[in-house]
Amino acid sequence: MPLVSAFGYAGAALGAVFSALVVSAVLLFVANVVFGAQLVFRQMFALTCYGFLPNALAGLLGILMMFLKAPEDFDLENPTAFNIGAYLDPQATPKWLVAVASSLDLFSIWVILLLALGMATASRKLSYGKALAAVLAVWVLWVALKAARYALF
Repeated sequence: MPLVSAFGYAGAALGAVFSALVVSAVLLFVANVVFGAQLVFRQMFALTCYGFLPNALAGLLGILMMFLKAPEDFDLENPTAFNIGAYLDPQATPKWLVAVASSLDLFSIWVILLLALGMATASRKLSYGKALAAVLAVWVLWVALKAARYALF
């Protein structure tokens, strides 16, 4: 059992780093290839890590809600009520629609705006509107893949 808990802690720490690396690589590809931003990976990784800071606050609020709510009322998919999916009936609403609605989150919007601001600031060739379009395109693709996964499985 101690080995499993060690992998759980290591997975939590490394999962955040791995997701930041993947998002950085995808955003770097979109910014440089599509928009000609001329960013380097270390810049994109740094601004992605900074842009993901609201997720840490969301995690802390989720932990707080875990202690404040009764165990049968706590939903691991929607720990806080900062998204539209938290207000949908999970029994009557299709799973793919709940997945899309759960993605419309206050913290997700905050992360998107921070990432776009960082990309526009780091690259002189990229306006805020183009950076926002790049980040939104990647986010919409992610939400579509998430919804397709719930619709198929």
